[in-house]
Amino acid sequence: VGYGDFLVETDTAKIVMACYVIVNLVVVAYAWNQLLGWIAAKRAKAVAEAIRRRNRGKEEQGEYQAEATASSKYNLIVAGSYAASVVAFGTIFFSTYEACTCSYGKSYVKG
Repeated sequence: VGYGDFLVETDTAKIVMACYVIVNLVVVAYAWNQLLGWIAAKRAKAVAEAIRRRNRGKEEQGEYQAEATASSKYNLIVAGSYAASVVAFGTIFFSTYEACTCSYGKSYVKG
């Protein structure tokens, strides 16, 4: 995991490294999920409250359905925007800052 400059050699080390990577991916994904879920829920609550204030006095069922639909659309927009920004950042970062050494197990390649 990393640049490929240093590799694990034994089968035991490869198994440990694979488990390490999988566990850390799950932990990081869970943490991001919790954080973004909290942010989306907070924003959805604010949007729902704004819709309630705008529609105050309207007691029809259709108004409440519109509120739920607006909240779902907002969550989709937030998630899509976040995913696009992560992809854009990674693309820009790796194309401008990070250069591939393609060292195939060696720590330095001339050139």
